[in-house]
Amino acid sequence: MTTAGTTDERRHRNRQPVTTPNAPRAPAASFAQQIRAFNQQQFASQSRLQREKSASTATDLLESDSDESPPSPAHASAAPESASDGEADANGFSDEEDEEAAALAMMSTLQLLQSRGGGGSHPLASKRQRQRKAPRMARAELAHAEERVAALEAQLLDAEEIICHLKAEKLAALRSVEKLTQSLAAAQQGAGEPASVNIWCTPNALSLAAESGDSDHPETLSDRADASIDGDNSESVAELRATVRRLQAQLSAQQESRELEQEERMAVIREQEREIQKLRLERERLAETCEDLDARLFRALDGVSKADSLLEIPDDDDDNDENLLLSRHRSVSSLRGRRRRVLSLASSGSADMGSESSESGEPAAAAVGASASEYPQWREELARHPTPHFDLDSPEVQYLLRAWTTNLQKLQYLRLWFAQVAAPRGPLAPDVPRGVELPRLLPEIRDGFLVLVVPLLRKQTQRDIQVHSRQYSDHTDLRIRVIPRS
Repeated sequence: MTTAGTTDERRHRNRQPVTTPNAPRAPAASFAQQIRAFNQQQFASQSRLQREKSASTATDLLESDSDESPPSPAHASAAPESASDGEADANGFSDEEDEEAAALAMMSTLQLLQSRGGGGSHPLASKRQRQRKAPRMARAELAHAEERVAALEAQLLDAEEIICHLKAEKLAALRSVEKLTQSLAAAQQGAGEPASVNIWCTPNALSLAAESGDSDHPETLSDRADASIDGDNSESVAELRATVRRLQAQLSAQQESRELEQEERMAVIREQEREIQKLRLERERLAETCEDLDARLFRALDGVSKADSLLEIPDDDDDNDENLLLSRHRSVSSLRGRRRRVLSLASSGSADMGSESSESGEPAAAAVGASASEYPQWREELARHPTPHFDLDSPEVQYLLRAWTTNLQKLQYLRLWFAQVAAPRGPLAPDVPRGVELPRLLPEIRDGFLVLVVPLLRKQTQRDIQVHSRQYSDHTDLRIRVIPRS
């Protein structure tokens, strides 16, 4: 405002007539006019550039939606004031005043450029900030969209599950309706009625029951339903209901008889279980007694066999020796005495066992005592088992051998004999024995040899394998023999 007031005063002074005798001032005036023209051109170009720059700045500000304040109006008003000053100077300024006006115009132009330059740096910074914030905003929007999609998918799955449940319920209802329809049709065909009438609940029967208040009694309801049906339908329905009641009574009677029969059978089963338990205990006691008698019998038979071997006196040339005959006679007499004592001991043991069995009232004990007096004999194993899928070097066969004995020499000999017997070609060597005996085998080890080893030995076709076993109370002796085929 100060610059504008000073310019007006100078204009008023310059319009007054000048009385100084300085007539030749034309060159100075022409130079001042050139300066003013040049300044006007520069100012016009600068004004155009500033307008374009301000327009671009306004566009950037509108795009970034920033809250920056607009440029100061003082700088905007400086341009028209300078333009008006230039127009006023064209009417007759002096040289000094023209130079001062040009200097003021240039100063205002510089101030406007500085203000425009300072104000134009902020939109660039806001644009960079907007570019930095754009990825974060995009990621946030993407996460929100993904959450929305997941929620919609969960709702879709819930809706599909509900639809499936409803379809299943609908199918079950349709099946139940179909079953009821079939049962009703079968009942109507059995009764010989063509009409489809619900014999259990008719509208008339329901209305009668509701009026009389007897809805809690199905028999009354059914009777009134029968009474509400006219003609042959009522008779057929009554017959059908009577048949149903009769069948229900028969079913209940059969169920009661079935329950009674089951109770009787359970009582018999419990009684049999008690008898089985008693017999099992008795069997264990008799087994112990048999083992004791077997041991005593084996000792007695061993002594008898030794006595028989000593009783056999060979014919030789020394029979004339009296001393030898006397010694042998003494030994024979002593052995005969021992034999009599052993036989008496065995007979007393069997008699004691028979007395115990007679006192207990069980005839089975006597039979066991009689069988125990017999020495176990060898019997042939005639059962044929399938050939296993492994060979004699398998871990199963090695386990059986180690379970029988831990003697390495016996194990090596038995493995070698098995390998020679199981050879598919050629006869056996002369020094190979024709049989082996495996004494004192446990039941599971014996079964393993019979089921696994013997079929592997019989796999070849050059020799026959015979197996004999001798059964004891706690173990089994096994004998395997090789017979060449002719």
